[in-house]
Amino acid sequence: MTRFLLPRMLSGGLLVLLTGTSAFAHHYMAEFDVDHLITLTGTVKEWRWSNPHTWLTITVRDDHGKEVVWNLESESPTVLRRFGFNSRMLKAGDKVELVVAPQKDGTSEGGIARISTVNDKPLPGLSDFPLLRSPTAPTKTDGKSVDPT
Repeated sequence: MTRFLLPRMLSGGLLVLLTGTSAFAHHYMAEFDVDHLITLTGTVKEWRWSNPHTWLTITVRDDHGKEVVWNLESESPTVLRRFGFNSRMLKAGDKVELVVAPQKDGTSEGGIARISTVNDKPLPGLSDFPLLRSPTAPTKTDGKSVDPT
């Protein structure tokens, strides 16, 4: 009886460890300041359409005219497809306006809350879709400027 008990206990422990790690990895909003959304206007460098999350890299001019690269995380491709997004929607060189929850540590990273416009045109039916959900986040940006330096 004990020769079967040890392998079962080890298997169960490994399952709990792997499941807990996976669940923790997908709670990415904790690092973003979802209570102080900002608006960024910039140029797309790259749109990575990959699992578990998509990534958008844009260049933005800060208050001093310096070009700053922002790395922005969003939902998985599966979730974005359900709302009409696709991998060809954003291309290098496109001008975008986004609402973003900035990284709490002040670096030029964040989570995409909303894509407002692409090349000065609203995304039909998509610009008001909140990609980043927070029960306390305001529905409009607070106009706060984040200095990445």
